[in-house]
Amino acid sequence: MKVRSRTKKKSSRIKRGLKRKTGIRSGRRARRLKKRTPVLRRKGWLRRKRRARRKRPTPPVLAPALAETKEPVLPAALVYRGGRSMIVCTVTSASNLHRAKVMARSIKEHEPQARVVVCLVEKYVHPLANFPYFDEVVLAKDLGVPNFPKMMFKYNVSEGTTAMKPYLLQYAMRRYADERVFLYLDTDMRVYHPFEELFEMLEKHSILITPHVLDQKGHNDDYLLAGIYNSGILAFTRSEETERFLAWWGDRLYNYCYFDDKYFADQTWLDFAPVYFNAHIWRHPGYNMAVWNLMERNFTHIKNGYHYVNNRPLCIFHYSGLWGLLQKTVKECYPKSSNPMYGLLAAYEQELEEMGRNKAKDILWSYDFFSSNEFIEQATKRKYKEDPGKYQDLANPFEASNSHF
Repeated sequence: MKVRSRTKKKSSRIKRGLKRKTGIRSGRRARRLKKRTPVLRRKGWLRRKRRARRKRPTPPVLAPALAETKEPVLPAALVYRGGRSMIVCTVTSASNLHRAKVMARSIKEHEPQARVVVCLVEKYVHPLANFPYFDEVVLAKDLGVPNFPKMMFKYNVSEGTTAMKPYLLQYAMRRYADERVFLYLDTDMRVYHPFEELFEMLEKHSILITPHVLDQKGHNDDYLLAGIYNSGILAFTRSEETERFLAWWGDRLYNYCYFDDKYFADQTWLDFAPVYFNAHIWRHPGYNMAVWNLMERNFTHIKNGYHYVNNRPLCIFHYSGLWGLLQKTVKECYPKSSNPMYGLLAAYEQELEEMGRNKAKDILWSYDFFSSNEFIEQATKRKYKEDPGKYQDLANPFEASNSHF
């Protein structure tokens, strides 16, 4: 039997090791490496090279300067190209802050010069309200509403937040005296296109409202209770007519903003807006697209990076009923899974998760509790609502308890 020398065995092991570590299939390059560097140095060089690959730094998400100032970072394709300014208002409780964040960020993407003013209907500012895309967060109790505790005590969270809309708009007009254009958006809306057509319409009209539907498809009798117009989007220019409308609307919502068999909160009163005021009914299919009008909206393609509906740009989608009726209606109206609507829904859900949905959704409403932290029973709110005059001696009903009613 032929016995290899010790030197040859060692050389063979080195060659096999080099092939495994460097991926060299031919022995020619291995022999060159062997001649060029000693064995120990060659092994150390390979280790250092592999270690450097593992420690290669990943590029930072934000440049250092932007990270310090916390300025919004906008996609290059969406950098603003104009000079429009406006105030965008929204009202929310702490449990819906994740929706407000998505809405505010989408505003900054398409209208970066707009300022976003958030009314938080809570007793105190929640830590989750600290967000760089919010230009101002104001508590509802600081809007200047007369006898605010008495107004808020009779409402639940949905009624209490919707009742604040006219008061927030009045506050914004006082605070931002140099601004001319004001837009209200619900928190469950997302912007997908700049507001060119909106600004054009506001050159002609001081009040814009949008109907739930534009034609006779669907069950239109549903809106005999919900109202003809949707209060999720309202646009204004500063004018005496706007001030008159907001004062009238606020007066109605102070006492009558209930979800019951008679009222549909704030929307019921909008039916009178085109009658009492010069409110223009805006029939653009790309503003306030939602579950209640999908059957009449042909959402088919993307052009120049933007979504189109009925051959007009989709500007604002209203994600009301996202995890319930909306998902069901989308499947009925757009049966083909290739329709871009499914991508739109998935992307929005991902944004909500990114903005802390799991942290915010279970936050209890602070106005559901007395100042002593005792939970306010529904029977207590009902008694106060049915006969508020009986409790006029209470300057602040939140300072009482259930036993008082």
